[in-house]
Amino acid sequence: MSLAELSNIYGFCLCPEYDNTPAMQVDGEDEYAPIPSIPDPYDDDKDSVASIPLGDTPEPRPVPEPRPARVSRSAPAPRSALPLRQKRPRCSLMRMPLEIRDEIYRNILVVNPPILVRAGWKRIYARKRPGIEIDIMCTNQTIYHETVRILYGENRFLYRLRDPPNPGQVVNVEDLSLDDSRDADIVSEPDDGASDSDDDAFNPSDCQEDADPEDSNQRELSDRIDITKFGGFFRRLIVEAERNRYSDMTQMAMAEAIKVFTVQPGFLAKACSGGVKTNIQTFTILVAPQIRTDTFTFVDFFKKDSPVLEAIKSLPCQCVKIDLITKCLNGGKDPKIARLTIDMRHLRFSQYAARQKSGGQRDCWRQDLWRNDRSILMQRRQNAKRSATALLQLENHVLSACNKYVVPEVIQRHREELDEEMMDWESEDDVHEGDYEEVRLGFDDDEQEV
Repeated sequence: MSLAELSNIYGFCLCPEYDNTPAMQVDGEDEYAPIPSIPDPYDDDKDSVASIPLGDTPEPRPVPEPRPARVSRSAPAPRSALPLRQKRPRCSLMRMPLEIRDEIYRNILVVNPPILVRAGWKRIYARKRPGIEIDIMCTNQTIYHETVRILYGENRFLYRLRDPPNPGQVVNVEDLSLDDSRDADIVSEPDDGASDSDDDAFNPSDCQEDADPEDSNQRELSDRIDITKFGGFFRRLIVEAERNRYSDMTQMAMAEAIKVFTVQPGFLAKACSGGVKTNIQTFTILVAPQIRTDTFTFVDFFKKDSPVLEAIKSLPCQCVKIDLITKCLNGGKDPKIARLTIDMRHLRFSQYAARQKSGGQRDCWRQDLWRNDRSILMQRRQNAKRSATALLQLENHVLSACNKYVVPEVIQRHREELDEEMMDWESEDDVHEGDYEEVRLGFDDDEQEV
């Protein structure tokens, strides 16, 4: 029996009522149970209806977004075609603004107490060095030019009249007792001086603060100031005559100290009598008057014909300050400093205009744009006259200030007893700082209360 015949017999035996012929199939929905809505986990066919119950509307399935096509990686570009990465600039001092650099220089080179000098502004006291580190000035030429104006322009220089007198100046042997200079044993050597053409030249030998202290020659160089080369950078200068130095010799020494920066009538160039091109802002004269039988000490320093006043008249500065220490006048009860401030700007300009008008080296002076304006010239003459009048009356102002601060107790004391009592009040090396009571002379009416 063939295999086909056996299959037919086997099918009829199991299901005799079942017939696969189309005639045996019954049409109708009530004849069969609904297809169960059980999803087939193995069926990946999206259009399969086996998992959808009959009579329900199939919900639309979200269509997933197509995956982005993979970009094939290309071969890397050669190194020669790649742009070079710019290196980050180094943090350097010269990349900072000039204002920031100036503040850095001030923190290094500027000291609060004045720098003590002697020997005609050319030497620093060996035992009173300011302790300024000037290593930064020796870096390069640019930093040298930026720091030299800070070092000499921002610091104050105090010249105490303690220099030993020259042999030709010794008139009275008793004056030698006033010479108590600690550096008198050091012989002052003449300065070679640099020419004006060397002002802008960077010379590392100017930086001598790092010299070996055991080497006396190097130490002498570190204590010097080339006044001809660096005097033009000075802005604030102080000359002090201590309370026991009120002799005629001290008066002449003070006049000589001022004349280093004054312009004499015969000089038509910008340089002063000492060979220094100056642009001084304030020049201060510091004295400590004491009462005497009929007057006060240091008042004769400011007389009309005194050498000190003659030197002040030729001083090219903006203002002159006369500081009177009142400690010896009121017995130390109210230690203030009486300040007399004189406006020298108009007098300085009138001297400049007179030198320009007199002829000479006209190329060295700028032409005055207002030289033909009568109103401006009249105003200038009035301002200069006001400053000149203040200088002529300076003796009276100093005497009035002394009378204002002196107390009756001090007047009644004997001057010798007063001198002995004052000896222990202060050290000779103290820098006088305190409250100021200022009187402004020679200023405009609008500037009197400034």
